[in-house]
Amino acid sequence: MFDFLKSVIGIGKPAGIATEADNATAREIVTDLKRLETVSPDLAKRAIGYVLTGEGSSVLLQIEQQASAVQNALSHYHYNTPTTAAQTTAQAAIKARSNVIGRRHGSEATWIRRYFEVLTLPHKGSRWGMFSHQGPSPLWLRGLFAQGELSLQTKLATDFNTVLSWRDAEDSATVFALDLLVLEKVNQYYFSGHDIGSKFDFKRGLLAEKQAAMESFAKYDRPGQAIFIHILKQFDLVKDEYFHFIYQQYLLTTSKAVREAAQNALLASPPETLAASATQTLADGNPTARAQAAQILPLVMGEQARPLLENHLAKETSKTVRKVIELGLGPAVVRDGAAETARTLKGDGAEGYLAADGTEVLSPPLAAMPGPTPLPDSVKAGYCNLLDKAHAQWMKHYEYQKALHENATAEQRKAWRKPELPKPIEHSVADRYCALLASDRPIDEDVVVKIGNISPFAPYNAGAAADPPFNNPDLTLWHLCRARSVEAGRTRNHNWLMGNLLNGHGAIPAAIHARLTNGLDLRTLATLMRQDLEPKALAIHVVNVGISEDLPAETIWPLLAAHFDVLDQALGQVAATDFREPPVLNALSRLRLFPKLPARYFNTVLIHALSAKKSVNKPARALLLGIDGIEQRLLPFLSDSKQDVRSGVAQMLGAIGAESAIEPLKKALGKEKSELVRAAVLGALRRLNVDISSYVSPEILIKEATTGLKGKKAKDIGWFPLDSLPALSWASGGTVPSDVPRWWIALAGKLAQAGGNTLFSLWLDQLTPESAEALGRHILGSFLRYDATHCSEDEANAHAKAHAQQRYEQYQEYAKRWDNEFYRSYTYEKAFADLRAEKLGIYLNNAQADRGILGLATRAEGTFAVQMVRTYMRDHYKRTAQVKALTEYLSGNTSSAALQLLLSIARRHRTNAVQVLAQELVERLADERNWTTDELADRTIPTAGLDERGTLDLEIGSRVYQARLDAEDVLTLYNPDGKVVKSLPQVSDGPDKESAAEAKKALSNAKKELKQVHEFQAKRLYEALCVGRRWQLADWQRFLLEHPIVGRLVQRLVWLGLDAQGEIVASFRPLEDLSLTDSSDNAVDPASFAAVQLAHRSLFTAEQSEAWKQHLADYKVDPLFNQLDRPVLTSAVGTSIEDRTGHIIEAFKLRSAAQKLGYERAQAEDGGWFTQYIKPFGGIAINAVIEFTGSPLPEENRAVALVAAKFVRARKGARSAYGVQIALNEVPSVLLSEVWNDLHQIAGAGSGFAEDWRNKVGW
Repeated sequence: MFDFLKSVIGIGKPAGIATEADNATAREIVTDLKRLETVSPDLAKRAIGYVLTGEGSSVLLQIEQQASAVQNALSHYHYNTPTTAAQTTAQAAIKARSNVIGRRHGSEATWIRRYFEVLTLPHKGSRWGMFSHQGPSPLWLRGLFAQGELSLQTKLATDFNTVLSWRDAEDSATVFALDLLVLEKVNQYYFSGHDIGSKFDFKRGLLAEKQAAMESFAKYDRPGQAIFIHILKQFDLVKDEYFHFIYQQYLLTTSKAVREAAQNALLASPPETLAASATQTLADGNPTARAQAAQILPLVMGEQARPLLENHLAKETSKTVRKVIELGLGPAVVRDGAAETARTLKGDGAEGYLAADGTEVLSPPLAAMPGPTPLPDSVKAGYCNLLDKAHAQWMKHYEYQKALHENATAEQRKAWRKPELPKPIEHSVADRYCALLASDRPIDEDVVVKIGNISPFAPYNAGAAADPPFNNPDLTLWHLCRARSVEAGRTRNHNWLMGNLLNGHGAIPAAIHARLTNGLDLRTLATLMRQDLEPKALAIHVVNVGISEDLPAETIWPLLAAHFDVLDQALGQVAATDFREPPVLNALSRLRLFPKLPARYFNTVLIHALSAKKSVNKPARALLLGIDGIEQRLLPFLSDSKQDVRSGVAQMLGAIGAESAIEPLKKALGKEKSELVRAAVLGALRRLNVDISSYVSPEILIKEATTGLKGKKAKDIGWFPLDSLPALSWASGGTVPSDVPRWWIALAGKLAQAGGNTLFSLWLDQLTPESAEALGRHILGSFLRYDATHCSEDEANAHAKAHAQQRYEQYQEYAKRWDNEFYRSYTYEKAFADLRAEKLGIYLNNAQADRGILGLATRAEGTFAVQMVRTYMRDHYKRTAQVKALTEYLSGNTSSAALQLLLSIARRHRTNAVQVLAQELVERLADERNWTTDELADRTIPTAGLDERGTLDLEIGSRVYQARLDAEDVLTLYNPDGKVVKSLPQVSDGPDKESAAEAKKALSNAKKELKQVHEFQAKRLYEALCVGRRWQLADWQRFLLEHPIVGRLVQRLVWLGLDAQGEIVASFRPLEDLSLTDSSDNAVDPASFAAVQLAHRSLFTAEQSEAWKQHLADYKVDPLFNQLDRPVLTSAVGTSIEDRTGHIIEAFKLRSAAQKLGYERAQAEDGGWFTQYIKPFGGIAINAVIEFTGSPLPEENRAVALVAAKFVRARKGARSAYGVQIALNEVPSVLLSEVWNDLHQIAGAGSGFAEDWRNKVGW
């Protein structure tokens, strides 16, 4: 080893005695670190010398100073494609590094530590990964486990305790090991699979080095501290040893996460110890500590805590502590007289539970348990068909691989394995499989192996559940549960299988879900799968993982009721022994599945409802709103010390709608100083139909503004153009002082309510409508212009000019280093263009923090607001936070045009989070009016100012011009003499100047709004056609037929009149006089109609369809969209339409054709590829999906092939194309035909079918 070192780098004798393994290690370290010569030959020599001898540690300072260069020199990112000398060197270095880590070393091998000091030091200060972790362990120790970040191809072979022995003498092995365990639990993405918990005797170490461990606690961030406490609980140390430490964290921490972790740990401690400590704290602690003690005492002592808390309450002076005690003492039932209600249950459990309203909820009786029954030949035939289909797919893949192999070069063939002809699976496999499903004998791995290849029997696609054999009723829940057990034995991954069982992914889980009817529920599953599941395992998984939206609540909650102990843990009411930490959010979601909130959780839910954390308080509040008499439990909190609590309680009281809350709300408003709470209280009073106009006046507002601007409440929005605020006027007369809007804007920025609130609405009511509109235009325009500001063209060009040559030269160097054609073909001009585009793409400002000012812009004229918001959302869609703020703003804008845009976003938007927010806002607006969302959309269609005749009067002085809708639905302008004119007259001065300006504005807005209505409503009507929406006759006549704009669209469509049973009575088309005619020009009387829906070719005979086509041609009606000409798909089986599979089309033509038909690009998947176009139909929660072979982002105009069309359940907040697949025979017939036609129309834009399409496109 010594001679080797001398010959390589000329350094002195290394520390220690060298073995052959040491020599190999030294050579491999040198192979890796010699790459530092690209930074400096001297640096490489000194670094290698330090690692192997321990001398010259000052090199570490140089490495830290040149961290970026060192990191690049030792990089591993070009390891996988060794086509140049540089890449070959890197490959050899990373292989050498992995060899070092994969070799077992002894305690004397401290050079391994020094080696990893050099490797990890450049990562110091990293913002992500293992090296960003806040904790006491050194970087070198973490580096030994940083497989991804250091490209270690093997795991650490050296014993963990030996590794710890390489630490400095003064350092604690326990503290280092504990930190790695914390890191493993906090950052599982970067640090997984090492199982640190089993590599060190943590209980012994934590007991022996208790002081060092507790001192290290302060070095963690809050999430790390919470995990630290979880670990102490994990190793059963929440007793005398660490009890006092954890108890102090519970009392003193300001972190909710740490406090909850401490509470969960303390509940696992000896109850008498915890009760004694909490009792003592309640007696002599400070107010914060007393509040925490009062909160935990009922959890540990139960009803025995009541007298203690009652006695303390009598002398407690702190309002905060009193509120906590009152919450703890509050009864679990709410309704008056509930205590006297007769009880039939002895307690909560499998038979039922006591609800928070004092009533009892009984669990439904269990249905008869299915048992083992022989499977008929029809089921066996279905399984045989799965075998045949699988073999056919394998053959296709074989032919594809065979063609690739035949066309490969000789060198490629050496590296590739020759494809093997797949053997067919004998049908006897299906016989053995069915026999196993039909029996009751135990299932183990040996039994499964003997059957043969059963992988085709468990399709991953949930849609396959609609096909044989899974749709055969003779395949019962007994057989399917055993099929699930067989799959468990095959994969050995019970957790994954359990998750799929609940979320419905895969044919077997989906088929199981389909059979959970007629009293069969998750209790049945738990019984049938008891071989694989512990008694409460399924309940734990229900709380801990996602559940399919297709599972009805009545199939889930009886199982949870039988295992209330699981929910007790999840809600933090007892120690969480079945969870690492209580999944509170999941638990609150599961409580919504119960018919009524169980009384045992009322106080816990109330505490969460009063929390300031929105993610928790929102679902908790929803659980409380339906409880009779809940307002009486909420009213005391109107005087809480926290404004978030007072505000939340006011909002809940308004939503409940109880008149008994009116006077307490008024009283609270009289004392309230917080504008946030005042807005909430005023909103609640308005929802309770109380006249609140007396709470504001010009005099009051002027006084508040003067006082407010002098105080510290105002938020400084330095960028906002206050100097150019429009002149405002009071509705009662007089000019609004400039301080008033300045104060409003400052306060609105602080409240951050982009959709406005009742307080803002009251303020704006005090202005003239023109002033409120002008203020809104100024605020909205200023916000959007500031937020979307980019640098100038000149600045972008200057930036590109300054850096283009450098980038060009850099890319040419990459071309030489990596032999890459992309870099080789990169030109100076391309560098200039890229740099210019990058510079122009940088946003100079961000107005998101001041989004609250949008709440004052809600009176901006509708067409202006829609145009501004749509343009921003189109051009700046990547700024999701701002787009969400604008979505919220639309919900507060009082115009119908803004509401229609919000409805459009709720139906479809490229960003799921934005669409989900819009859906929630639409639902809220509809609920406030007691309408459905469809009724909301119908009843708020803008009229563009037109009267029922389609006329808009425009007054200029004493002259009246008119804008009228012509036969083409275009606004035509007429002068006072009734003659057509192109424009309104120019009036630059005189008494008519103001009215002329108003007339021009009204005409301009009408034209914009007319265009918007046409666009939005045409899409809505087409969706209504596809989903088969039906209108009540009176609603259809009032809101569609008689609408001045939509009525014209309705006349361009053919309709069906239905009777009360939904049968077709007549087909008709509305005429200009609003009468109805049939295809033969006979009058149609709607008196017999109960409902109306749009007609479609699939609902007509051929003769009826031809008659209507002739009618439309005779009257020269231009149909709004095609109802009658497209072919009809008369029948369909399976879950996807595949008659255009293999049709080739260019990616750009596909995009164009799909977008014209209303489809949107799906989200990119792994590798930046997307493979689907989606058209959502929100009215029935179905997404139509066109699948193709895929295209990378950014898109290239490459050849792609169509694969299929399918339909999936739309999942709120989830990726649009990944819901449960729907059988074609369950899709509305019109929708099925329309999407089938879409697929054919898209295919028609391509070059046709190609037999070898798999070879023609990239996958």
